[in-house]
Amino acid sequence: MATETPYALTPLTNPVLAKLVFWVNHPHMNTLLVEYPETLPDSARLSRQEFEQAMRFALASKLFEIGRISSGQAAALVPMSRYTFLKSLHQAGVPALGWDEDEFAAEIANA
Repeated sequence: MATETPYALTPLTNPVLAKLVFWVNHPHMNTLLVEYPETLPDSARLSRQEFEQAMRFALASKLFEIGRISSGQAAALVPMSRYTFLKSLHQAGVPALGWDEDEFAAEIANA
């Protein structure tokens, strides 16, 4: 039996400006609208869908990097699994773990 995800993302567009709109059919989610010139995906050599996915990933990875959201919350924004999100962070130059040497040594000592 297949399980349904609790939300669905639907990108919407306008003929003049491509608008990144995520209509989320989930009672605890809000909508974010980002307007960008419709030529921007072409400039980035991406399809509109790839560009919008890259924007979601960039936003999620930056919010994770600065400590505003957890990796699980960031993964839900993209959306992708937490494992895939953490594994993909190198693409944005963001470390998956923000440990310093002492924290790393303590983790190894406790393993």
